[in-house]
Amino acid sequence: MRRARAATDQPVFTKRRAIPPLVRLAFWLTLGAVFVPARLASQGAGTPTGELEVAITGVRAQQGGVLVVALYDRQATWLMLDSARIVRRLAATADSLTTVFEDLPYDSNYAIAVFHDRNANDKLDMRWFPFPKPKEGAGVSHDHERMGKPKYEQARFALLSSLEYQRISMRY
Repeated sequence: MRRARAATDQPVFTKRRAIPPLVRLAFWLTLGAVFVPARLASQGAGTPTGELEVAITGVRAQQGGVLVVALYDRQATWLMLDSARIVRRLAATADSLTTVFEDLPYDSNYAIAVFHDRNANDKLDMRWFPFPKPKEGAGVSHDHERMGKPKYEQARFALLSSLEYQRISMRY
């Protein structure tokens, strides 16, 4: 039969010894030296990447503001600026502007949306009467134009080579 332990008895487990800080540092440095290079090598190898050059024409530079250029890679996030793969803001200083998106994986579909943000509120301002129409200029890849929101399927394109070009005309 086991005897019940009294409150005054010594605990069964003794106090853990602290690991000296230099031993801890050596452990983490060794662990990092093993796993970090392997992770970096796996990210860079095997996935060819390319560049996408986007030329934007028809900008009304005299209105000032910035051009917001958003690159999307999924239909579910299309036209949601916070969910874009890459967002660039270019000062509207000329009638034509160019930007380059680098390190994009091949064999992926992308779509680009551009709008002229004159009042720096990060959204495309609309007028609603007599019918909905943007107050600020806008454009999408393939120069897709229609009444209402542009469709991702019509604006998407594939990155198939190391350098691709897209030309977008702004519509005001």
